[in-house]
Amino acid sequence: MRGDINFCCEDMKQNIKDDGTIHYSDVFDEYGISVPEDNASYVLISYCPWCGKTLPTSKRLEWFEQLESLGFENPLFRNDIPIAYRSAEWRTQCNGN
Repeated sequence: MRGDINFCCEDMKQNIKDDGTIHYSDVFDEYGISVPEDNASYVLISYCPWCGKTLPTSKRLEWFEQLESLGFENPLFRNDIPIAYRSAEWRTQCNGN
């Protein structure tokens, strides 16, 4: 997990770090509640379950649109996507940061 996530509250921070109840995807900048039966799945959430703060809007659709515009069909299942799209780097490059 990345160390530079801005947590909305200490409860969110503890639940992401300690037991993985909450999942954070730095690629998509989205939060979700982990599905216990499947380590790779989570249900997206829009608000912090503890403090109620609005969480960032997922960038998943943008990720797919950008990669598809570069010619990558079904990019989620490909190993040859540009390295920047495997982390939050693609978002900072697109925003000029």
